[in-house]
Amino acid sequence: LPLVMVLLLPYSVAFLGGWCFVGSLYCTIALVTIFGVMFALRGHANDQGKRVVQQRKDKKEPPCFRLNTITSSHFVEKVRWALDRLGVPYTEEQDCGILGVFLSGRSVPVLIDDATHVSIGNSSDILAYLYGKFRDDERFAERAGFLQRTPQTVQLENTIDELGFLIQGYGYHYLIHDKDLVLTFWGADEPSLPIYQRLALKALFPILKLIITKVFKLDDRALALKRETRIKEIFAEMGGLIEKNGGKYILGDEISYVDLAFCALGGILMVPNNAGGTAIPAGMNPQKYESRLPQALKDIKQCLLATTAGKYIMDTYESDRL
Repeated sequence: LPLVMVLLLPYSVAFLGGWCFVGSLYCTIALVTIFGVMFALRGHANDQGKRVVQQRKDKKEPPCFRLNTITSSHFVEKVRWALDRLGVPYTEEQDCGILGVFLSGRSVPVLIDDATHVSIGNSSDILAYLYGKFRDDERFAERAGFLQRTPQTVQLENTIDELGFLIQGYGYHYLIHDKDLVLTFWGADEPSLPIYQRLALKALFPILKLIITKVFKLDDRALALKRETRIKEIFAEMGGLIEKNGGKYILGDEISYVDLAFCALGGILMVPNNAGGTAIPAGMNPQKYESRLPQALKDIKQCLLATTAGKYIMDTYESDRL
């Protein structure tokens, strides 16, 4: 496609004039950049994966998982928390935020199992895969019990995943106009990312902003209010379940992956302590940037903190986040 655009440039000048040339030239540069970054991302991920596998073979260590992430993601935190609780070895590989989603077709998080060379996207599918893999493994079977799936947990997880997508749209509605803050959350300031990825993020921000605005319908103020209402409804639903079970966990006396999912996805609005667990890059910690958030996001945090579910998220992060 970039080559076709280059070949068409002389014809655009001959038949349509200079302004069309300028537009075509800009589109060509943008397309070349996009395709270049796309292939660079794929090559970087493949090379990094091969390097990790070879290092573990050289050290005669058991195969581990690799978790592809972006700098700030509540869906990533859902998977990260489950891996931490299982106690299985994994390494975290950061991508430059939204570029990995729109330009290389890879959703985030992605879990790669070096033992089987299986790659799984979608946080719910990843947790189901982990349960299937470890429920009969004598080393991890007892710890994997919190991942057990039932019709009730699957139904609740679907509702909680809906909450995660609602928060994405609601948050971007207020954040998207703060270029510096959004780029930070996407990883543009993260030193662990290759410099070409960080530069590409900044250069392509206008295009990415336009895409996200269209996809999430961020210009629709009424939709933002509907999302806010539904977020509060889900918090109330989860709060009712917590109160019904004596305030310990959502489904009883034992923590389950439903608790982790709700705390991870709802917690992005709450900014709890221990968010992300231990040893995460500094750019991942939303507390560092809380003062820069729009007032609407600060207001909904205070509103949710006063609810049973909001207090539960904060308490669970303190008591159960490893």
